[in-house]
Amino acid sequence: MNELVATLYRQESRPVFSTLACLPGSFGAAEDALHDAFIAASEQWPRQGVPANPVAWLVSTGRFKAVDRLRRDRRQVALDEVAEHVEGRADDAPGWEQRLDERDASCAPRPRSLPPAYRTRCLDPRSGQPRSTR
Repeated sequence: MNELVATLYRQESRPVFSTLACLPGSFGAAEDALHDAFIAASEQWPRQGVPANPVAWLVSTGRFKAVDRLRRDRRQVALDEVAEHVEGRADDAPGWEQRLDERDASCAPRPRSLPPAYRTRCLDPRSGQPRSTR
């Protein structure tokens, strides 16, 4: 099976790459998607069999991998921006750690919703005493 994937890589990697290079992004992203598609082929084809049109399968898989990578990169940039914004605001707000602890305590499951064996393990984070079973 690996010989088939290697042969396909030698014969069809350029047409697959040129198709993937048409997607928004860079040539580096297209090359990563190409390699991801061939890795997926080497993992899936031995279990599921070779598809009827392996080149179309590689293009489709590469396209999905490229889109997934773009989404992941955009999400990471957005998360980095949010983290910078939150870090800047947290330093300016006095008592933010205490408010965070209170929020975490209020989000914890109520003892009655837990099985009886776990109720005694629920401690109030402020006092260290077992919570009341309201």
